[in-house]
Amino acid sequence: MMNSCTLEDAVHACFDCLAKDGRLAVISFHSLEDRIVKQTFLELVHGDEEEDDDDLVSADIDNEDEPWFKQKVHGKKGTILTKRPISPSQEEEKLNQRCRSAKLRVIQKA
Repeated sequence: MMNSCTLEDAVHACFDCLAKDGRLAVISFHSLEDRIVKQTFLELVHGDEEEDDDDLVSADIDNEDEPWFKQKVHGKKGTILTKRPISPSQEEEKLNQRCRSAKLRVIQKA
């Protein structure tokens, strides 16, 4: 397991390397790691501005290209495409029990 500062720094560095509209996907396997990724993503999109629930926007579920997110969080610097993390399906867990704790979060740079 990574040190929290190291994980946070790595997410910041990866986000900084993204081109406009580039996406960063992070898979965490422990709740502490997931929490760090979630908080870091919020810091990245909101920057110094205060968090506001008005930033939460429901996405169109009709979007066939990306049906994996239902809500996203917009900010000045980017968009969190997965307000809630994506977890493995029951079918996937049957094939690979070790995946059951995996959480996927995705952010897109503005």
